[in-house]
Amino acid sequence: MHSTKSGFLGESSIDFADFAAETEPLTVSLPLKFANSGAILHEFPKLLPPLRQNSMPSKGTIEAIATRAQMHRGSLGSASDRSLGDSWRNSLEDTHPRETLQEPSDNVIENLRSEIASLKRKAEESELELQSLQKLMEKECSRGQSMSRQIISLRDERNMIKTKYEQLMSQQNLINETKNSKALQTEIEQARQQLEAIKEELAYEKEFSSNLKLQLQKTQYSNSELLLAVGELEAMLEHKNKELLDKTKEHDDATELGHLKQKIADLNGEIDIYYKQRDELNEQIKELNFECENLKKENLDISLRLNHKETQQIALQNKYSASLATIKQLESQVQRLEEKIGKQVDDFSGSLIYINELENQVSDLKREMKVQEEDYKKDFQAMKCAKLEQEERAIQAEETLIKTIHNNDLACQRFEDEYRSLSAEMTLKAEENEKKVMEAYAEADELQKQNKLMEEVLQKCNQELRLITNQNELKLQQLLNQIDSKEKKVEMMSQELEIKSKQLEDVQRHRDEKDKALTNQIQLLRIEIRKLMLEEHDPRELVTMMLMQENNDEEIRFDTLTSALEIFKTQHNELKHNLHVEQAEKENMKEKISQLEGELKKKVEELSAVEKRLKNSTGPATAKSMNLASLNYETAASCSSTKENNKKSGSEMQMGMDDAKSPVRKSEEGRTICNSAENEVHLASHRSDVKTCLENKAIVFNYDDAGFCPTNELLDEVAVLKERNKYMGTQLKEMEERYSDISLKFAEVEGERQQLVMALRNMRNGKN
Repeated sequence: MHSTKSGFLGESSIDFADFAAETEPLTVSLPLKFANSGAILHEFPKLLPPLRQNSMPSKGTIEAIATRAQMHRGSLGSASDRSLGDSWRNSLEDTHPRETLQEPSDNVIENLRSEIASLKRKAEESELELQSLQKLMEKECSRGQSMSRQIISLRDERNMIKTKYEQLMSQQNLINETKNSKALQTEIEQARQQLEAIKEELAYEKEFSSNLKLQLQKTQYSNSELLLAVGELEAMLEHKNKELLDKTKEHDDATELGHLKQKIADLNGEIDIYYKQRDELNEQIKELNFECENLKKENLDISLRLNHKETQQIALQNKYSASLATIKQLESQVQRLEEKIGKQVDDFSGSLIYINELENQVSDLKREMKVQEEDYKKDFQAMKCAKLEQEERAIQAEETLIKTIHNNDLACQRFEDEYRSLSAEMTLKAEENEKKVMEAYAEADELQKQNKLMEEVLQKCNQELRLITNQNELKLQQLLNQIDSKEKKVEMMSQELEIKSKQLEDVQRHRDEKDKALTNQIQLLRIEIRKLMLEEHDPRELVTMMLMQENNDEEIRFDTLTSALEIFKTQHNELKHNLHVEQAEKENMKEKISQLEGELKKKVEELSAVEKRLKNSTGPATAKSMNLASLNYETAASCSSTKENNKKSGSEMQMGMDDAKSPVRKSEEGRTICNSAENEVHLASHRSDVKTCLENKAIVFNYDDAGFCPTNELLDEVAVLKERNKYMGTQLKEMEERYSDISLKFAEVEGERQQLVMALRNMRNGKN
């Protein structure tokens, strides 16, 4: 490992056994592992002079060699992937002179392994780049979804404004027909009050949504930190497993190259998938642009209609000046919506530019991959040629050794020295393996400490969740108080309706009395007319004209009274119908609540049985970690769902009770009230579930908008955690088995060494 003052750069490994036969100092350039900048480490290993025949190498000399090698570390230089491969090949050719080509094929295989390791590093770097591109694509997808949601919300607002505008225009038409200035003023004031109430509700909803977003961001940040910590731990374990696999692998160069080719093919397939995803994103962006254009056209149509209406309203401005203020407010709202749409169009253009940049990056990566493939092919061919040459040279060396063994005693001594050096190296390797095992145990202790820290963090998260639940309870109490106050308002409205019905009955009685009086007067007038007809003929016409005028006036009054009575009757009937609908919906609500309570009890029993099974199957430590993780994850989700339901219920109740005055919207009010009651039931049940889960430290139930518990998701998470535990156990067993295999191999090598020593001694004794 190599680090600087600013941070961690990377790791590099070197085997000093490769340089055992060298007598002169060498320069070796090694690429750093896990380095994104392509840094290279230059080292200057220098060997000590050979020891005597009877003396074995001690730990002090080996440590001195290692410290000298560390003292001679040079500067680091960054280069691209192609320069890395070239420098690696040049360094290998420099460090292995022609004298070492006559050594056995073990050094050749080790060199091939080092080259394969470098190729693996490059493949890992390409995988990391692809992962970064995946993250960028996911971010763009999330941005596109958020923009589409904003467009949908703007459409809903535009439709609401259209409906309000149409209602205002219908009210104006009624005003023009009735020509009653007092009634117009009262209705316009009511519309103004409704608009002000809607504005206040919108501001409240915006503030509430911003608070919810902040709380969600906090919970997401804490969850992301936990996930990153777990990912780092898994990466450390994978890294250790890879190192052990590299040490225990045999000569499988061809298979490793095949695996690399398969990885390259898989990477190309993933790149194709990302292209498809990018095309889909482009299509979605085109659709969004098309929708934006449609919205612009609709806004233009609305603006044209507004201009046309403005021309009509200028003519009626002298009579109806109060209604113009409301129309101007609606126009300002439409302009604001147009400005919002323009901002969204600008955001979409920025996202398109970003996507084009990503496409350019993907094309550059493809080119680099092609160049790397060509380099890999060239390196593979060069490696094959080098293998053939080295095998031939090894055969020649073996023939020369067979001839010289029988004639020279010096060769025997040299072999003994080499066996001693090999034994020393084996002891060193055994000690290194022991050190690595100790490091693995130390890392396991560190992992346990980190798990403890994770448990403390989870406890803190639980405390925060308890505070959030308390806040939600306070908000629920406030909503219940609001519901009570608005029920009182509904009762007041019903009392007012009864008073109006009584007034209508009084008016009908008064009208009947007037009709009777008029009939009596008409009969008296007829009698007088008959008398006048008998007395005089000339004033008869005047009397008939007067009677006709009086009759016409009375008929006009009668028609106006009948029309007013019909209007009041229709309003009264609509109110009665809406009250019946509300009662029926309340009964349905009670039935649904009873059903939901039964389902909740069943699901609580099922989850308690699942927890018992988990505790029986896995140990107490795994059960604790699983419960804590599920609690942290699901309580965050439940908090977000409760907040959204609070917002929905509050907004729907306020809208429903503010619009209760208009008789046309009574049916819609009943539905909104029922929906809010359902949401409150879900909130209460969810609040009780959160309390029980926090007291018992068990799994929290996360409910949907319809009130169902995703037990399948919980079971899936539990199964994943079981698999992880099994995988960790199997990994530890594999590490122990590998350690035992390595120790057996060392014992076998020592036995072979002793047998060779005995054979050499027997040969010497036979010659003597």
